[in-house]
Amino acid sequence: MSKRIVIVWVVLAALVLGLRAYERDGHVFESAEEHAAHTGVPSGDRRLMPAPMAQLGIIEIAYGGALHRFERDAQGAWFYHAHATNAQAVADHTHVADAQVAQRIDKAFAGLEKARLEREFPNDPTADFGVAAPEMFVVVYGRRADGLPDAGGAPLARYALGNLAPDNLSRYVLPSGSAKIVTIATYQFDNLANLIKDMQAKPPG
Repeated sequence: MSKRIVIVWVVLAALVLGLRAYERDGHVFESAEEHAAHTGVPSGDRRLMPAPMAQLGIIEIAYGGALHRFERDAQGAWFYHAHATNAQAVADHTHVADAQVAQRIDKAFAGLEKARLEREFPNDPTADFGVAAPEMFVVVYGRRADGLPDAGGAPLARYALGNLAPDNLSRYVLPSGSAKIVTIATYQFDNLANLIKDMQAKPPG
């Protein structure tokens, strides 16, 4: 065996040992199954959402002391189903999707569909992640085979959105059932908060 071949094998062995040490130190070299087990969300492209937006039928967002429900109608268009707090609001409420409102919701949820996991941390209860009393809580439901929202089914995912990270660019998120805190870009949080603000300013109907 020539000296050049021996050198190549030594370098390859060093790289393998280095990668294994990197994995042991907690860096992100994990299988798809390990990633899904840690975060409760699909791996691969590291999406936050449990499925493509076309497969989702209901998204509920608890924010600002109220529950805000976004649901698809029989044609698949989104509408805002605010949980009313007084009798007049109940009387005025409608379940018919408004084209302009549906377009605004579509735009916001298209952004949410692109949300990606950034970093992961152990869910240390002594750390200041803010997920025990989250600023926003999101629950996602799927659609039935006929295309209607699966309102009676179990949620596909739940997310507690906690504090802003020290970099002021990321937001801590705890997927329900996960042992890991993850981060997403904080503009995804702002995107949903602004959607709710717009819906409250211009309710459908």
